[in-house]
Amino acid sequence: MKRTIKYNAWIPDLEIMLEDITLYGNGQMGYNEDDLRDALPKGCRLDYDLGGIFKNIIDEDGNEDIGWVASILFGEDWVWFEEGEFIPLQFTGKLSKDKKEIFEGAIINCVAFDPEFKDRTPYKNCLVKWDDNLLAFVYCPNLNINQPHQLLCYAQDIEIIEYKPELLK
Repeated sequence: MKRTIKYNAWIPDLEIMLEDITLYGNGQMGYNEDDLRDALPKGCRLDYDLGGIFKNIIDEDGNEDIGWVASILFGEDWVWFEEGEFIPLQFTGKLSKDKKEIFEGAIINCVAFDPEFKDRTPYKNCLVKWDDNLLAFVYCPNLNINQPHQLLCYAQDIEIIEYKPELLK
């Protein structure tokens, strides 16, 4: 089976998804600096001197301050995030019924098709994740990663509800 290998990244401290990242073997993630700047939430900024992302915060007394969000390394037009600053999300090779790419961390509704029995079973609120034992992408019904899961390759009529990558940790 041939499929495109690509990644997105969830930055938990910023609550943003970066699309089409470069993932390196040393655990770092690279991303275009201009695209990162465009994706930053309001009140956040890149700081070259301090090597990080900072956001404006207001304490309980109403005083404005700057809070550290993430350490990054700067290149000419790229930035690198250290391992632990992001959650990598791999493309599963599957598309939703409206032709959107499905990545790990997606919450989906779908219909499972069992080719042996020609059975169609609907599932709701399923977390998509990689299973190291099966060496395959699976979905976990009712967001329960401990419940028996289904192979994503048999899912049909997939609808992406949202992304919750924090459930993968």
